[in-house]
Amino acid sequence: MNEYQAYNLNAEESLIGSLFKIDSGSQFLASALAMLSTDDFYRKDHQQVFSNVKTKFLSGEAFDLVLIAERLEAETGEEWFVRIGTIIRNTASASNINGYARIIKEKSLERATLAKLNDSIQVITGDGTTEDKISQITGLLTTIENESRVGSGGLTHIKDIALKWFDIYDDRINNPDAAGIKTGISGLDDLFGNRGVGKTDMIVIGARPKMGKTQLAITIADSISTTTQKPVMIFSMEMSNEQVFERMLSSSSRVSSDNFYQPMGNAEMDDITVAIAKMAQSQIYIDDHTNMSLAYIRGECRKMKAKNGDLGAVFIDYLTLMQAEKADRNDLAVAAITKGLKNMAKDLKVPVFLLAQLNRGLESRPDKRPIMSDLRETGQIEQDADRIIMIYRESVYDTDSPLGGLTELIVRANRHGATGTAFVDMKNGIMENIDTNQMAMVNAQVTQAEESKSKKGKLDW
Repeated sequence: MNEYQAYNLNAEESLIGSLFKIDSGSQFLASALAMLSTDDFYRKDHQQVFSNVKTKFLSGEAFDLVLIAERLEAETGEEWFVRIGTIIRNTASASNINGYARIIKEKSLERATLAKLNDSIQVITGDGTTEDKISQITGLLTTIENESRVGSGGLTHIKDIALKWFDIYDDRINNPDAAGIKTGISGLDDLFGNRGVGKTDMIVIGARPKMGKTQLAITIADSISTTTQKPVMIFSMEMSNEQVFERMLSSSSRVSSDNFYQPMGNAEMDDITVAIAKMAQSQIYIDDHTNMSLAYIRGECRKMKAKNGDLGAVFIDYLTLMQAEKADRNDLAVAAITKGLKNMAKDLKVPVFLLAQLNRGLESRPDKRPIMSDLRETGQIEQDADRIIMIYRESVYDTDSPLGGLTELIVRANRHGATGTAFVDMKNGIMENIDTNQMAMVNAQVTQAEESKSKKGKLDW
């Protein structure tokens, strides 16, 4: 049996020959050059030719056999004209240049994977506890997964990124989903702007109990599932699958969940039946295991991505219920989780929404609107999160508040844009969107309520 070879010299030579045969303005040439780096080639002489051609192309300079051979001869002191000329003559067609590029990239990734697997063997046969070894190997496998994506991993020169940028820009303009995902909450989407929720973002939703952080997550999850038609995964360590389902059913049917514990009329049952039929067609998946670890969540997300392709979003309810790795201090354990989730968002190209419980100390303040320091282990969370949304509803503390179910979604941190406050209305456990056109009126009502907490009656917006 022949030894497996993690390289394909025929593909390498065919691509080198194609570089000189294809039109210099061809989109296929630009695509092949963007796909590959010099290190993807197995043979050093192929690396040298490719590097010189790519440098010429990116600088806008013309190149041909004579120019490249002359430059290489000056660099190495070796003869190159005949060597490259022979490769060009043996290349039948340049039309398959992207096919050759994919083969070269795949073989390059196979070599990198074999190296990581060898590292894994060294880990498993080395010193340390089995738990530590498994943790290290999991990290190595994550690296393999990252490197398995064409064009990812390692240092990338800015000129290579520039080569791809126009394609990215065109995709944003012609494909609205590529620009970012909408939450379905008008005020939040206004604050997040055209960029929306990025596919590598981690968004933290922080609140005290009863403020509606789970309901906000469910509302956003339903919107993302509907608009993207991609899998949305909810990891719920606080509520069971059935409880999460009932929250979603109430939101979708606009029937209060209180009615699920008593006989309902035909109209309500009709609304519920329609809502269930709609939910059954969605791509929402719920996992209610307790004490889920970062490794478990990451593994489930990987499996879902491998089975279904791109993911819509991941929701985790909530941070302090996650099983943390052993650490000397609690803040280091939390840091490992948030950093790992942010890396997962980047690796899988999926937004991650992380729910977090706020410190109860805020309830001793006159103004109970949460601020950044109310987050446990604030520094690390703020460092890893792209956005931090905090929820406040006056009626949780003052049942006679004229603001009723008016709920503030306070964007305290936004790495990609503005901070500010969006509003929703909570009625019978259902989160109702407030249209952007009503924001001025709502702001005026909040100001008026702050000035006169004793005012009676509910305001109508």
